[in-house]
Amino acid sequence: MYDAIIVGASFAGLAVANQLRGHRVLLVDRKPIGTGQTSACGTILRVLEHWDWAEAVLQVCDRLVLHTARRSIEFPSPYPWCTFDYRRFCETLFERAGAEHLQTAARGFEDGWVCTNHGDFRGRCVVDASGWRAVLASS
Repeated sequence: MYDAIIVGASFAGLAVANQLRGHRVLLVDRKPIGTGQTSACGTILRVLEHWDWAEAVLQVCDRLVLHTARRSIEFPSPYPWCTFDYRRFCETLFERAGAEHLQTAARGFEDGWVCTNHGDFRGRCVVDASGWRAVLASS
């Protein structure tokens, strides 16, 4: 029995796992931690600095430049923002969470059990962080 089972090990699932640090948490995802990037991975630099994730920063910018077929438009930013390395960011979150990772597909949720391709697991709390697939919510 886990304190929490989280299906989906990207931003949302890893953020929940970090909030539950110190508890017995199982992260279930069909992919290895830090793969399957679905975002451009940009944020205000201060966010990564606040959480001590500076090692994931790739580039710092003070403006956004939008290039079109006819022209380029600059949008200055009052705050520096950055792009970051998705893999490194996710791996750091995972390490800090102290959770277990089971690399397998979740098939659904039945009678309080999270059903996966590697067996069924029970948790006091279950979180569906699987994104638009909503693996548990749609079962």
